[in-house]
Amino acid sequence: MDQDERVLCISEEHFQTVGLFQGLKSHEDYDLDRLLNPSEFQFIPRSLAEMDPSFKQLIPYVVLKYRELLFHYRRTSKGTEKRLKNMRSIGIGGHICDRDAIDSRDVYLAGMMRELDEEVTFSGLVNRKGYGVIYDGRSDVGRVHLGIIHLIELENRQVELKDSHLIEGGFDAGVKLWKERDEFETWSQLLLEQLNNKADPFFGSA
Repeated sequence: MDQDERVLCISEEHFQTVGLFQGLKSHEDYDLDRLLNPSEFQFIPRSLAEMDPSFKQLIPYVVLKYRELLFHYRRTSKGTEKRLKNMRSIGIGGHICDRDAIDSRDVYLAGMMRELDEEVTFSGLVNRKGYGVIYDGRSDVGRVHLGIIHLIELENRQVELKDSHLIEGGFDAGVKLWKERDEFETWSQLLLEQLNNKADPFFGSA
């Protein structure tokens, strides 16, 4: 982890203005456009942002779907985020940094696509949509991060992990992953719970 890099954040004050919550809010229930207002964006040194909950680091959390199957993987113990080591995840993404603003007017989208390109290879994108927001203020890592959920539908299962710190990639039905939820990081657990409780068509069947 490069503690000197400057990462994209919003203030906790802005988060409270849009609507502070605990858990997950779907796009029907939360104003994503207002939350992601570029005029509220700040680039903060990561060493500061990781310790100061008055900033919320914006983390795109992208879920890949093929038909009723969800892509998942495991983080190794050698990953940059030690607090998530050895945990499974259905979300792909990471910090957006100031270098993402160099050649793009939409720094958030540029950062999201860079993170995807660094972590996975895939083809056959059918649809991409925003799904919601995740916040877990019960832990030190959760209090300083805000996950923005995106769903990408694919026309095939040709997804490969590129990051050596990510392993055991594959597709499974959401209900199967829900039964194995204790192996997953908190954000993935919250998302799997939301999909399960809503009987969301995205969730699929066993």
